[in-house]
Amino acid sequence: MLIDICSVSVLNTRLDIVFLLDASLVVTQDNFTNFLYFVRGVTESLNVSQEETHMALILFGDVPQLKINFNDNFNQSSLEEALDRIPYPKYLQTNMGAGLSLVASVFNSDEARSNATRVLVILTATTSQDDTEEPSFNLLRYHNVTIFAIGLGFQVSLGQLNEIASDPDSYHVRSFSSGNDLPFQLSPFKAMLGKGKATTLCNFLPVVSILTYSLITYSNTKMIIKVETFSFSYPDIHFLGSKTTQENKESSRTLDGPHSAWHVKSISHS
Repeated sequence: MLIDICSVSVLNTRLDIVFLLDASLVVTQDNFTNFLYFVRGVTESLNVSQEETHMALILFGDVPQLKINFNDNFNQSSLEEALDRIPYPKYLQTNMGAGLSLVASVFNSDEARSNATRVLVILTATTSQDDTEEPSFNLLRYHNVTIFAIGLGFQVSLGQLNEIASDPDSYHVRSFSSGNDLPFQLSPFKAMLGKGKATTLCNFLPVVSILTYSLITYSNTKMIIKVETFSFSYPDIHFLGSKTTQENKESSRTLDGPHSAWHVKSISHS
């Protein structure tokens, strides 16, 4: 097995990342499931652990709810179990501004780290009914948060998302007609998230040897998921990386691949 080492990216995975999810009735149950799938797909590339990425998740609607806080989960499997326990909420209102204010409180809490990169990812299918300008400005100006905004459907105000997100809007704002498009955006979004915060393993050359390689395939009636993992070593340093390729049987479309980037999941020192 040959891997182009210069194509393997090592992300800055010391993040405090918050996902702010629209939980109103406009978000169908299928789209809410797509939101959670997207969160899962992003975090599995970020090395959720005590020393690296911490993740929080907030739902906004009538009243915002903090469902997962930064110190609740220090591994991906525990985080995914927590995501699986979040029910479809069906709120009547869409008060994103209140959700943004709660995000600020989370970043201002003892669980947030001063030496971690701060990121907020918003997933919404509606236009907020309350003010979003002031709380988003506070996050950008006073909490040093990079904000990405992703809108689904035709009830989203692109102007509002542009106002909320970090600049430039062309880089930090995305909109799609359907939640079914969201799984196809995992690889591009992870690339955006890592831009300016990543290096490649060319910086660690010469690599001494590839130690292991494996391919595991999962399949159901709609999807084929291929998970490739590898490990290799540089003197005193061991790398474990992965790449996930997903193929939709019904449309013959490939999700998150086949040219998915290799990502290092963990680095350990011997």
